[in-house]
Amino acid sequence: MGKHWDDCDDETRAFVMKAVDILRSRLGTDLRSVLLHGSLAHGCYFIPKSDVDILAVTAAPLAESTAKDLLQAINHLNDQRPYTGSLELSLVLEESARTPDHPIPYELHFGEEYADRIRSGLYDYTARRGRDPDLAAHFTVARKLGICLYGTAAPQILGPAPWLHFLDAIDAGDLDWILTNENILTSPFYGVLNACRVVMTRTWGEGTVVSKEDGALWALENFPAEHRGIIQQALDVYRAPTPVTPENRRTGGIEWDREKLLAFRDFIAATGDPDRCGFAFARRSLTIGMPRCNR
Repeated sequence: MGKHWDDCDDETRAFVMKAVDILRSRLGTDLRSVLLHGSLAHGCYFIPKSDVDILAVTAAPLAESTAKDLLQAINHLNDQRPYTGSLELSLVLEESARTPDHPIPYELHFGEEYADRIRSGLYDYTARRGRDPDLAAHFTVARKLGICLYGTAAPQILGPAPWLHFLDAIDAGDLDWILTNENILTSPFYGVLNACRVVMTRTWGEGTVVSKEDGALWALENFPAEHRGIIQQALDVYRAPTPVTPENRRTGGIEWDREKLLAFRDFIAATGDPDRCGFAFARRSLTIGMPRCNR
């Protein structure tokens, strides 16, 4: 069973709170909020597959030296993480948080993709800022389910992201990658589960915020029978407690059926209407059910 912040293990809790301590020590009184979102806030945190997702808000831009110190400290903490899943951190300015302008600007990001460059001294701290369409999704999830670890709660510091911006975020962040070429073969359970989540979100409509597990459980009841086997396999791999290495985390360390994955990808692509913004999934082709995991 997936874990929620309220009932997660001591190692995960200590790891998360060390990240909060690093933010507090580096940003001081400028730190306005630290919010937990993602699977640990949904109640669907599965060791060792899930990442820890944190959104932090600061009152003022960071000096380059502060950004360097913060990212190096977070990277060192991430190297000591108790499980394979990585820490994913976004830091945004308070002005951008309160009045989000899509794609929302960020002051810095941290994720596993930055770790080697930070560790080897090749990371360019002067180019750390940018805009990220995924933040519209992070804001929406944090406002609805986020857990305040420090400072101001999400509804009081994060402005609402318009629904179309949220849809753009989940399309660009999840579906675009999944449906491109044969990407789904490189990260099967991530691709299948996220596709199910996006379809469920678009089918249910505005205000829907569900997890990957929610999406899979719903798809098992609503998608054609020929795709349910690969959905169940993806869900089983996601939930499995068996330890995995970083190298086999994307596959769960098992063999996948190439043809079934590509058939699933093609089904997802065909379900959408490419002439409209993103993928507007037809409600009439699916039976609406209730999510079981969201809490």
